[in-house]
Amino acid sequence: MTESQKAPGQTKDAREIPGGPHPAGEKNRLAAGGPGPKGRILVVDDDKVTTAMIEKVLSKEGFEVAVVNDPKEALNAELPFTPQVILMDVLMPGVSGIELTRLLKKGLESHPIRIIIFSALKGKADIEKALEAGADAYLTKPVERKQLIQQVFTQLRAVKAEETITEIRDLTSTREGAPTARLEAIARLLRENGFDS
Repeated sequence: MTESQKAPGQTKDAREIPGGPHPAGEKNRLAAGGPGPKGRILVVDDDKVTTAMIEKVLSKEGFEVAVVNDPKEALNAELPFTPQVILMDVLMPGVSGIELTRLLKKGLESHPIRIIIFSALKGKADIEKALEAGADAYLTKPVERKQLIQQVFTQLRAVKAEETITEIRDLTSTREGAPTARLEAIARLLRENGFDS
């Protein structure tokens, strides 16, 4: 179903959908690490042509990609990995991308996750609504390949920064080890995550 064929009223109360996207055996855990050389991306869109295209582009760039075509399953999907970035359509049957974004951001506040909305809706009010729901970026369809890749990298870097800050906070809150050793550990962590320049 294309964007133009969907009626905005085709939504279900998203509060009926519990949980969040999770790999098998790791329900509701969005943590650092895992497979994939560049990052782990979940694409949520009921248009299979669109998801196939995005999956091909991102996989070719070295990302690990999972696809969910049924938005009602997005929150409980058993994925092969824990996603760091979610690419989300807006107009989908059953539940809107705006509602899914709101639920994910509210339910997973303590975990670093970035959501990029991509939609044919281009109005200022539509963009503001998505950002107010918790989206971190908004791309309009058709999305250019270069723009898509740049935005995914930007959001992954934000995730890495959040993860690094959490680890530094953990290191500074402990009293174990000498202060010098903790400072060295922080410096090493910053270097390993590309924040030493």
